[in-house]
Amino acid sequence: MALVSAVFGPMVFLAIRKNIIATIGIDQAGFWEAITRISSYNFLFITSLIGIYFLPKLAVAKGHQETKLLFWEYYKGILPLFVVAMMVLYLLRDFVVQILFTKEFMPVSKLFFWQLIGDTFKAASFILGYQFYAKKLTKAFIFFELFSLTILYFSSIYFVSIYAIEGVVMAHALTYSIYFAVLSMYFRKSLF
Repeated sequence: MALVSAVFGPMVFLAIRKNIIATIGIDQAGFWEAITRISSYNFLFITSLIGIYFLPKLAVAKGHQETKLLFWEYYKGILPLFVVAMMVLYLLRDFVVQILFTKEFMPVSKLFFWQLIGDTFKAASFILGYQFYAKKLTKAFIFFELFSLTILYFSSIYFVSIYAIEGVVMAHALTYSIYFAVLSMYFRKSLF
């Protein structure tokens, strides 16, 4: 499972970056790279927490009821804190860009809205995605991983052609909203 993510994820991101460079320029690709770096820092806390606390509990959970309790512990306790942090980050976006980058990167601040929407759906999906690891659902994981990367790639090409650099973060938001919806249906017995 890790191999699929490690190989295909970077390949898709490289293809998206190449498309951005070819379509709207290398500076715009740099802005996208900057917002994705900020996004990756946002997830350090959540990935650590899920890996250390939730994954071991999901692995030993017996039945849908125990899994459901863990999912809802995450949705009631962790996700609301993440959403609040995303709202604060959005409000402080200009300040954050000034601290992390040079003034030439100020256009990155217009990318925050859609990126943070996508990040929120991604955070909501994380606990469901970790169920693939916990229960060793390798084939399903590979299918959903490739499914989400395909949506991300093609939607980013489409949206970049219409909305320029903002299109790639719109594609991010679309991808993770669909991913969350599909995983919610797949794990519906453990969720509801």
